[in-house]
Amino acid sequence: MKKYGIGLLSMAILIASFLVCRFALFDMHKMKQFPLVLLIAGGLFIGISMLFGCSRFPLFASLGYPVSFAAGLIFRQDYADPTGAMTLNNMWIICIIVYLVIVCIGIVVEVIARKKRKA
Repeated sequence: MKKYGIGLLSMAILIASFLVCRFALFDMHKMKQFPLVLLIAGGLFIGISMLFGCSRFPLFASLGYPVSFAAGLIFRQDYADPTGAMTLNNMWIICIIVYLVIVCIGIVVEVIARKKRKA
């Protein structure tokens, strides 16, 4: 159980973040499917990292979810079509980019930690 403790904690954080972002904050972002897509990606990241025995990366994958949503809410912009109707916003793009950057940072941190353990 101790071996998977950090992964299970990370999954719990990820699911709690999903529930808050998808349902509690729905009026702020109006996205139904995208939070689920990020949840699935985060779950895959955490699951794969648990198989490889990662100790730091799962936290980056789980905490990256709410951080990316916050960045998306802060930096989003709405766009109007030629008739002036509001049709698009770039929140989902910001969320993906921020989440992937955090995941990449987590990978780097995990690799550095493993190298230090071996040395």
